[in-house]
Amino acid sequence: MALKLKKIICYITFFICKKSYCVTIFTWWGYLDNEVKLSLEKECKTTVSYDEYYSNDEFLRRFYKQNYSIAIFSNVVYDFLPERIKGSGTSFKDIKRNYNSKLLKSFNDKKFPDNIGIFAISSSGFLYDPEKILIDKEDDLKTIFSKANGKIVSIIDDPIEALLLINNIKSDIDLDRHMSEFKKLVFGTYPIVTNDVVKLISNKNFAFAYVWSGEAYNQINKTNKNLKFTFHPKTSYISVDLIATLDKDSKTACVAKALSGKKILDPLLIKSFYFSPYGSSINSSNIFFDLENKKYVDNYNMEWISRPSKAEYQQKSNIWQRIKIAIKK
Repeated sequence: MALKLKKIICYITFFICKKSYCVTIFTWWGYLDNEVKLSLEKECKTTVSYDEYYSNDEFLRRFYKQNYSIAIFSNVVYDFLPERIKGSGTSFKDIKRNYNSKLLKSFNDKKFPDNIGIFAISSSGFLYDPEKILIDKEDDLKTIFSKANGKIVSIIDDPIEALLLINNIKSDIDLDRHMSEFKKLVFGTYPIVTNDVVKLISNKNFAFAYVWSGEAYNQINKTNKNLKFTFHPKTSYISVDLIATLDKDSKTACVAKALSGKKILDPLLIKSFYFSPYGSSINSSNIFFDLENKKYVDNYNMEWISRPSKAEYQQKSNIWQRIKIAIKK
């Protein structure tokens, strides 16, 4: 009910914005809230609204239907967007100078345009209940899934990361091979595809969820359950959410720089448990997250998840949709 109410409020605000100028943001669910919105409005003396989406596929379906001022999105969908993004907004050069040096080098190597910056960093991995299953980084994937025999396993609803889990061949677009590997991997378990694991972790039959680190740490922090989270060397890659300005209006520039600056961004990421591009000096009041953030950034040694071409993403998205349909049968 609360989620539906939040959606209604967002739509009403967005409609009002059409009647008079305001800065509109298209963002992943869970990043922004009213407190952040009010901070941005106070900082930039303008009206701000935000519209949320829940998956990369939803982002791609909705992105071109509105003239957003700012977008926050996964780097894996960038190749769908250059004609809308490249050269269309104001530069993040001043902001990017303050990023963690290792992350900045990796980011610069990707050759994104100047009006794109890093918003948040995460990696997918296994959130599990150690009373029901133990997962070790040395376990191969078949071993991990076989340990969950007869139990619920949750898989991230993202075509690129899910297919890397199922069949760790980055360029593979063979439907039959992916379907075969998926069936072998989940055999004997009860697989569910979702990015929202809140209800699942309280199920007595829950074993593990393959999920983004921010969602995992958030659940560990919120619940009294003894949940654990681990990255896996064969499936965990760095996932980066980018922020882009989509027009050259001075109010948009102000909001984008305020939102992506350390003063507002770090507290926002502490609340959502995603890692900061500014590095390990995030200094939250949550010792657990401080340690995880420092460990992740200071031992920065994972590959960025590969950015697929437009055609490859569409092919993998189609494969993933077919697999999800097969799960429901």
